Amino acid sequence: MSTASPWADAVRGVAERAGLDPRRVTVEPTGFDADRPDAARHDTAEYRAEAGHLMIRATDAVAASVALARYVRDHLGTRLTWQQPRITSTTSPSTTSPSPLPDAPRTIVSSPHEVRYYLNVVTFGYSTPFWGWARWEREIDWMALHGITHPLMLVAHEAVLAETFRRAGLPDTEAARWLGGAAHFPWTFMGGMHSFGGPLPARWAERRVDLARRVLVRMRELGMTPVLPAFGGHVPPALAGPAPDGDAPDGDHTAGDHPAGEIEWQGWHIPLLHPESRRFQELFATFAQVQRELLGPGSGHYAVDPYIESVPPSGDVEYLRAAGRGTYRALAAADPEAVWVLQGWPFHYKGAFWTPDRVAAYLRDVPVDRTLVLDLWGEHVPLHQALLADGAPLAGRPWVWCALHNFGGRPALFGDLRGLVRDVQALPDGVPHLRGIGLAPEAIENNEVFYELATDLAWDDAPAPRGARPLAGAVRAGPVRAVGAASGQGVGHRIGHRIEYRIGY
Repeated sequence: MSTASPWADAVRGVAERAGLDPRRVTVEPTGFDADRPDAARHDTAEYRAEAGHLMIRATDAVAASVALARYVRDHLGTRLTWQQPRITSTTSPSTTSPSPLPDAPRTIVSSPHEVRYYLNVVTFGYSTPFWGWARWEREIDWMALHGITHPLMLVAHEAVLAETFRRAGLPDTEAARWLGGAAHFPWTFMGGMHSFGGPLPARWAERRVDLARRVLVRMRELGMTPVLPAFGGHVPPALAGPAPDGDAPDGDHTAGDHPAGEIEWQGWHIPLLHPESRRFQELFATFAQVQRELLGPGSGHYAVDPYIESVPPSGDVEYLRAAGRGTYRALAAADPEAVWVLQGWPFHYKGAFWTPDRVAAYLRDVPVDRTLVLDLWGEHVPLHQALLADGAPLAGRPWVWCALHNFGGRPALFGDLRGLVRDVQALPDGVPHLRGIGLAPEAIENNEVFYELATDLAWDDAPAPRGARPLAGAVRAGPVRAVGAASGQGVGHRIGHRIEYRIGY
């Protein structure tokens, strides 16, 4: 058992599940490399191998896992991907003792991005709704090996909501009916629909809470900061409550109660509590308490997106200002160190509504350093220049550039690799207050080359931004599984062969 750091054994566990013998892997913590003073601000790791033994030194568990992945890729000839999560055996066929690992010179990797975000709300509908622990364990290993620091974690959110509604007086059967079926939970969570699918198995909530606890423990063992959901105000009609006489959803509400409004998505109508109402504040506090009871303490980062693809109940700037203020007040009351993680997606999807004055009003009373804005579709419709640059409505707020890439789990072979390199490597010279980069696909386990390259780009050994030839070398995938081939496009080969992508220029 390693005593070098509290996370060294967690990294060796990743190595073992990837097919290496952990007896031949040493992991130690370090500060930064004296030869690279810039690394003092960055997640940094180094590896070297000699005499059949791999030695990794790193600032944290995720960086150590990235170094492990780099060694496996560059010296064992395998990228560890969704389709190939393990290398071939390193045990000698004539003995049970582990085969020596190939020598490797001292190699350093470092990332300037303190936040490396991962997942989309609807990934929990398109990809993960029926995963058990074995699949989640493999995905968390994938996250570590690919440098993820801030994964969205929605497992068992429905159980927290159901208990919150029960404590507010809603019968269990009504809460279960409203939440619906597992594959459609994300749209219920976002206020897009309700009562679709189900009923769930009798022990669903119990099993999901147990699973969520295991997921959170493993993420934290590997030094990740899970982004947990918070309460957005979407409720069944029975909890919306009557509006007090003379109270309306428009106008400057600075005190007292407020009526529930309503939002619409694709024909679904969802009651939405006003964030400054007593009902919202009380339910938010109950939700936070239930989440702590069921899942343990929070991580300090919470996702709240009340209007993800819907127009708010009012366009009045004072209403929007009060809504943002009330949401943050409830969040800060539940966790004084809370960072509100919110998507920029509504400002694009409902761009006609979200004029600059409305965007600015929504977060005007929320401390700048208590928000983290996700530029969710950065590779296609980047919003940071319009929203986050100096003089823009959200100027000064920390933000994360994200690639969305996949909608609805579509399996087609696609992805602008050269554009991805160009966009990510231009970020440091662009809008200030960038905190990192991320991946927010609606579904995963597709187009692996795109995601391999995107995660590589968070580190300083990424390909050069200009020219197809460096990029073509950078997307070598090692022995991975691939299916299909399109003439002159992504040529897929069987396991044991390399994948080549033709980069147009």
